[in-house]
Amino acid sequence: MFLPERRVDPPGIYEKPFKEMYDYIVVGAGSAGSVVATRLSEDYATSVLLLEAGISDLEPDDVTQIPYLWPSLIGSEKDWGYLSVQQKYSHFAYKNERAYIPQGKVLGGSSSINAQVFVRGSRNNYDQWEHEGAVGWGYDDVLPFFKKLENATDTTYRDSTLRGLHGPIVIKEITGSILQSFHQTAAMEIGFPTVDCNSDDPIGRLLVSINGVGGF
Repeated sequence: MFLPERRVDPPGIYEKPFKEMYDYIVVGAGSAGSVVATRLSEDYATSVLLLEAGISDLEPDDVTQIPYLWPSLIGSEKDWGYLSVQQKYSHFAYKNERAYIPQGKVLGGSSSINAQVFVRGSRNNYDQWEHEGAVGWGYDDVLPFFKKLENATDTTYRDSTLRGLHGPIVIKEITGSILQSFHQTAAMEIGFPTVDCNSDDPIGRLLVSINGVGGF
């Protein structure tokens, strides 16, 4: 078995076949699997095989390299194209009340087919998991790892104790159209503050983060 050769690769780089044995085999090259494989491979004495069911997104002209074209990836060969179970109280405008759930079938997983939006989830979600028995998965437990992977120095919330400044993923704020100022004014008039979408209480008009440079 050989990896498929691409025109951008140096000649002969894929002539070496897969090894018969590896120290680690990581199944799934999505956001989590890619990071796990990267961290394991930092030990040069360790051999790591990363498997992905989908295709590569490393071609220079690949659509995944152009952020504003991400909607064209929904329903493509790079999307698993899952459907939810039939909903009882919502999705009445959808066929059989089932929601379409795009999930990346490509190197990088769903992080390669979304809009690069960087949202951790609410503190309540993690604390609820811990309350239900997932010890070590509370918000205060996972926060140091979120901070470790991001670099938010070029944002208005860079001084927040909830943000990291030295990680490999550069975070930027989405800059919208002139309508953005009207949205902010309207939110303030009805009592909603402007908050970081990754604050521990993200209720209000959100400052949305994007992965500005690229991931692992």
